[in-house]
Formats: sequence, C-alpha cells, structure tokens
Amino acid sequence: MKIHIGRSSLSSDLTRYAAEFDLLEVRIDPPAPRGQKLRAWRRSVPADFAFSLVVPRSLAALEPQALASGEVEAALTAAEAVGARFFLLQTPATVRPSERTKQRLSELTQRLVAAGLPLAWEPRGIWSEREAERWAEELNLDLVRDLSRMDPPDKGRIYTRLLALGDGGRVRTSAVERVAERLAGREEAFVVIEGDGARRAAQLLRELLGDDSAAEAIAP
Repeated sequence: MKIHIGRSSLSSDLTRYAAEFDLLEVRIDPPAPRGQKLRAWRRSVPADFAFSLVVPRSLAALEPQALASGEVEAALTAAEAVGARFFLLQTPATVRPSERTKQRLSELTQRLVAAGLPLAWEPRGIWSEREAERWAEELNLDLVRDLSRMDPPDKGRIYTRLLALGDGGRVRTSAVERVAERLAGREEAFVVIEGDGARRAAQLLRELLGDDSAAEAIAP
C-alpha cells in the first residue's frame, strides 16, 4: 500500500521535514502563505509528497458571508499552487446537524470539488458516528477518523488523524499497532499524527505495514 504520514503543522524547515514525513496539512487562514511561497514549497519536496489544504475557518463554519465572498476561489488558487492532494474541512462545534447545515455544506463541497480534489471532512461537536457516516456518504466526503479508536470505512481512501492523549502527549505503541491492523490491505492512506513522538510513531507504522521507503531517513 501507499501510505502518507505527516503532521498538522510545520515546525521546521520544509526540506528537513520532508526527510521524515511525506504529508503536511497547510493552513491558509490569515496570515496565509502567498502563492509564490506555496509554489516554492511544492518544488522543494519530492513528487510523491502530499499536501492537504485546510479550508479556512470562516468557510468551515459555513458562514453565509464567507460562502458569498471570494474565499472559496482563494482556497482553490492555493490548492493549485501547492499541488494539494486533499482539501480538509474541519467544521467547528457550532456546525450542527440540520437541513440548513446540509444545504450549506453541499454548496461548499460542490464549489471545492471543482479543483478535482477529494474533500476530507472532520466534524467537531455533537455529531454521532452514524450520522457523520451518512452525511459523508451522501455528500461524497472522506470522513476523518482516529483509527486507533474507530473502524475505517468499508472501502475507499483513508484519511485518519491519530490524537495524542496521555503519556506526555504521545500516540501509544498499542494505538499505532491497531491503526496498522485497520489499514492492512488498503491501497492508499493519509495519516496525520498529533503530539510529541510523531517521528517514532511514523517509523513504527511504516514498519508494521511493510513500507520502509522512509525507514532510513527517519531512523534515529
């Protein structure tokens, strides 16, 4: 399988980061990186490095004024500049299940997919797992889950975020092992690891899945 592993933010030089990871979530909330910088990022990493463009907070909140502004077009432009593989939509807890929410979410989805990219959806707040699954299926969204705690979807791409809890904010070895079991047999997965210890967790996950493409680069 092809697995992309990374973090939700860049804390060092991108070239150094790309020696250890091959996935990065890029946020374009103000102050957002300019198109020139995004294109430079794309040129500075290997061709198979994956960028996931995080939809701006105002759009993710499904605010009518944001949907009516030029923010969608700005996101499309940024995605093209960085050569994004995904849009990531993290709807806040204020976005709750309702027909109005579905209408706005559908509108935003239709406009973003104009870029030809899949849209990963990470709902926050009171959503039940079953409800989120149903909406994701109806709107053709890739539902983001923590696969150390939840089962993956039956088919398709995987986009997962591993949350660090306890143990000094690290993802436990047992959690990484569960994720490896749930990813086995899938063609492609995008894995974001939160907290400290992401480097070691990434190495372990690649080893468990038989993907040693970056083993030399990330070994201590």
